Amino acid sequence: FDLCYTPDSALLVSASEDGSVRIWDTWKYTQVRSFTPHGGTGVLSASVSPAGEITTSGKDGRVIRSDINGQAVGEYERLPDWAYQARFGRKGEVVLSGSWDGVVRAFDTATGERRAEFSTQPEAAVQTAANAESPVAEETPPK
Repeated sequence: FDLCYTPDSALLVSASEDGSVRIWDTWKYTQVRSFTPHGGTGVLSASVSPAGEITTSGKDGRVIRSDINGQAVGEYERLPDWAYQARFGRKGEVVLSGSWDGVVRAFDTATGERRAEFSTQPEAAVQTAANAESPVAEETPPK
């Protein structure tokens, strides 16, 4: 589902529907290692920090940070639905995540504490969704 390079472009990281994250040597065109950070559920995105850590998001709603060897070194607040995207901020101090609910969350990379949250949906869409969930009396069509 996703591809990204390490900062030196020597390795390519791929995220896959089969739940694997694979690391490829871009000079030799060979797989270096593979790991399954989301327990075998689909991995939807991968991002590499300036320090070389990998963050992944998955169908399990989790955003996980791993070292380059595939060992988990951090996990962030579980999202309410599929975690479609997870990206490191420019300096690697923040992990941004986006899920099906239209909310983007920013987490402190080291502590996992949520720093910010905002909706990507326009106010009209939020109101429409709220109204769709509440019971509304049906009107009788005019004759």
